[in-house]
Amino acid sequence: SRRIGLDNFYDVKQAWIKGANGSQFILEGLKNNTTKIKSMEAVDIVWCEEAENITERSWDLLIPTIRKDGSEIWISFNPADEQDATYQRFVAPYLPEIEKEGYYEDDQIYVAKVGWRDNPWFPEELKKEMEQCKEHDYRKYLHIWDGECYSNYKDSIILPEWLFSAIDAHEKLGFKPEGVRSLGFDPADEGGDNKATVYRHGVVVKDVDQWNKGDVSDAIDRAFDKAFELRCTDLVYDGIGVGAAVKVKLARLDPTQTMTTTAFIASEGAEDPEDQYLDGRTNADTFRNRRAQGWWYLRDRFEKTHRAIKKGEYINPDELISISSEINHLSSLKSELVRVQRK
Repeated sequence: SRRIGLDNFYDVKQAWIKGANGSQFILEGLKNNTTKIKSMEAVDIVWCEEAENITERSWDLLIPTIRKDGSEIWISFNPADEQDATYQRFVAPYLPEIEKEGYYEDDQIYVAKVGWRDNPWFPEELKKEMEQCKEHDYRKYLHIWDGECYSNYKDSIILPEWLFSAIDAHEKLGFKPEGVRSLGFDPADEGGDNKATVYRHGVVVKDVDQWNKGDVSDAIDRAFDKAFELRCTDLVYDGIGVGAAVKVKLARLDPTQTMTTTAFIASEGAEDPEDQYLDGRTNADTFRNRRAQGWWYLRDRFEKTHRAIKKGEYINPDELISISSEINHLSSLKSELVRVQRK
């Protein structure tokens, strides 16, 4: 208060601050002061700082206590574990919208991801420290500087640092996209899942699209139009659930079969079951189903790309993967890729 010229206005004590106009700031801990907090009245604003450790019981106690008309609860925290009560209550239900737009808002709640990029006075020294952390421990960087849950990546199939290496890997390693132009299509269903397409030219992912409006038929039209516009030779779609409807309509949209359409059925057995995968083991012996096989093949590409970028190993570009930094929904794509964990 002295620094901003309000030393005579506020009376500052250890547990409270009182203003000459009747305003009051009360400093309390949630964990050990439950009785006192339950008896509070006429509170306008509660600010919960470092809220990642607040328990479900504490939230159940606090929220009904703050009931004055127009009152608000402000929460600031750096996520630690995605299973923490604060994250599960205020972030997890709205994560798709937050990753897409940077925030979620309705009549009751506003949630935004805020970090160093939002600080116009972010000091140069801290930026150097951040870049060092990014270089030496990418997972720690994502947690400390990018607000991600640290535990998300403990058993990830694709490590965050591998994905970081794959961004614009074709430019870093000096090769151009060539070969098959393929569109992957997830038609979702009538539920709340997003419909999505991903376009790759050879090993370079160049376009991502996701949306949640419209029915399956609309989604098929949109995917086919995208594939036609990008001159795709292949269209691969999720064959589980509404896959039969996709097959029928694609055949009607493309009667001369200008594109090869393939259903990916994750629950089927491994593709090319008798082919050797690693150390004398066949695909059938290694992978429980086609989903596991697909994810592990993708993992191999990311790992090889990371070795080529970071260690300078020469690896055939056909065995790598590159993700263009210019695609839409890059943040959502990265989150999806690193969240899948081994079982």
